[in-house]
Amino acid sequence: MDIDVEVLRHKTAKAEGKVLPMPAGGWVFRPGDFISFRLTNKSPSLNLDVTLLIVGSDFEIHSFYPRADETGKV
Repeated sequence: MDIDVEVLRHKTAKAEGKVLPMPAGGWVFRPGDFISFRLTNKSPSLNLDVTLLIVGSDFEIHSFYPRADETGKV
């Protein structure tokens, strides 16, 4: 399995994102941040299903992708 993960930060909800390099301590997001993720499957012959989970400061886990009302589309 070989996956590239990039985090993109957006100035507004509709603005184009710019890649946000991972800092030494990892990414920390705050309320109001506009982010998206770009995942690239680099495995030559392996199809992958992806789930992105967000862990809040209260340690609750929320699904970022896919949302509860949708199934994976890739």
